[in-house]
Amino acid sequence: MLPFDEGVVISIKVLKQGGNASVCLLALDGITLTSLAFMLVTLFCFGVFLLLFFSFIDTFILFSISIDLLFLIFITFSYKNKRFSLCYFLFYHHHMNHLGKKIIVLGMTIISSVAIVFGFLQEWEVSSDQHTLLHDLRVQAIQQLIDKNFTHFVTMPFGPWNDSMHLSGSHTYPDFPSFMVMTWITFKDDLDILLEKKIQSMDAQRPFYASLAKYSQETLALDTSDIKQLKNVYLFKDTQDLKDLGYIVSSYRTRTNTDAARRRDNMSISFRNIWNVRVFNAQQQMSFMDEIHYDPAVNNRKRDTVSWLAIMWGVTSVKGWGICGASRAINTVLLPNRAFEIITRYNHTRTYKNMYQNEINGKEFWIPWLDVAVYRMGGSQKDFVFKNSRAYPVVLVMNYDGSIGGEEELFVLSHEEDRWTLAYIGKKGNCYSWEANGVSFRSCYNSVAW
Repeated sequence: MLPFDEGVVISIKVLKQGGNASVCLLALDGITLTSLAFMLVTLFCFGVFLLLFFSFIDTFILFSISIDLLFLIFITFSYKNKRFSLCYFLFYHHHMNHLGKKIIVLGMTIISSVAIVFGFLQEWEVSSDQHTLLHDLRVQAIQQLIDKNFTHFVTMPFGPWNDSMHLSGSHTYPDFPSFMVMTWITFKDDLDILLEKKIQSMDAQRPFYASLAKYSQETLALDTSDIKQLKNVYLFKDTQDLKDLGYIVSSYRTRTNTDAARRRDNMSISFRNIWNVRVFNAQQQMSFMDEIHYDPAVNNRKRDTVSWLAIMWGVTSVKGWGICGASRAINTVLLPNRAFEIITRYNHTRTYKNMYQNEINGKEFWIPWLDVAVYRMGGSQKDFVFKNSRAYPVVLVMNYDGSIGGEEELFVLSHEEDRWTLAYIGKKGNCYSWEANGVSFRSCYNSVAW
């Protein structure tokens, strides 16, 4: 006999039973009740399943919470009402004697299995999501730095070699090719360290119903104190970083190498000394002669140009004859690009028919009259000076290994607004006129051999 407010339970009889529900007939002292009872363990298992399932989908988190609250209210109600409470208690006892053990074992097995699988999936999902989150936040942070005129991006992100970045896809005029970062940067920089701290802080602050990815992207903001900590920041670490920042090939130059040995060696060394892949921060300027200068007393991984002196027309040429091939190559890829401003440029006093052709932005050009003379002897020099005139960083890539039949590949990565034109206007006497980015310029010579 069980005590009850309205009397004492005389007997309980299951009138009908099926699956996870039963119709019970309760005989109390003076009262007879017929009640429908549900197996709480089954409801609990179903609730846990819904919670685990919908937890994978951020959109349904509130729905999942609502379902759980309904179960909580339903179960709590039974304990507030003693009549229902007693019915559930007796029903639970009945099921334990008949089907309850099997149901509970099965339910716990299902819950355990789901929990284990969920654990593995969650670990995999967290790892994958963490990488995606770091990438998205890094791109967002880089853009904020650019908008705030940050000028401390690493200028030489790779070592001096030719295979860090390449053009990809078709070079068919008037279409532009794409690009690929062949060597991903895996080193942590100051921005990585800062973002890791911010993610931890945002994870602790975010509302329980908000996903970390969405919350962090909505709240990430770099203030002045954050930016002061950043001394070593890579503009990009892989291809996707640059593409997400809106970078494209804005100008490019290709040609097949047919140079003489000394010439191709010095061109290759010049590109290597500039560092093959060069990031120009906003308004950053470069002196060609300063960059290719070799000083054995300085450990800067630069190489000396090939030692060779030649007498041409009674004039002794500077050591490193052929470096003008490198300055000319850079000139031709910068001319049709609005991101760069050429500050100082000299042409040779004499021109002659070149031995090769090349393509600029996929269009074939003969090189004569786009040459750039560079030398430094004693107190005299001719230099080639240019700068990034934009408020954002740009990337100059110079690939040239010097092998016969190999490809010389130069290109600029910036934004679509920087794509412009280069056109030959005509010749008057020994002066040749060109138009680059809507601006005319001339190259004049004392003598022309063509």
